[in-house]
Amino acid sequence: MSIDISNPNTKILKQKINPKLLHYGHKISQEEYMKRLEDREGIFEHKFKCLNCLLEFKLYSYFEFKHKIDNVYCPECGKQGNFLHNQITINTRKEFDINADDEIYKLMRW
Repeated sequence: MSIDISNPNTKILKQKINPKLLHYGHKISQEEYMKRLEDREGIFEHKFKCLNCLLEFKLYSYFEFKHKIDNVYCPECGKQGNFLHNQITINTRKEFDINADDEIYKLMRW
């Protein structure tokens, strides 16, 4: 999938992305972020409960199967692979829509 920057409906490519909307704690370039948008499968909410320290946390992703029990670390205790995991499909839209209420940056509580 490629993004046509000459398409007037492709608003996001013509705007600077607010750095606050990028992944918290990770600095990535606007080009890298756009590459992730091109490859997205939709928006998925992964809920985890660490069975070591009992922390519950959510991870929002553009990919349905990228974040699994065996490749996620607990942000509290640092352990890997000992989780309860539940996944919810928010949407299966492959295109980023800055006006949609179900984009990751609008789902996050700041």
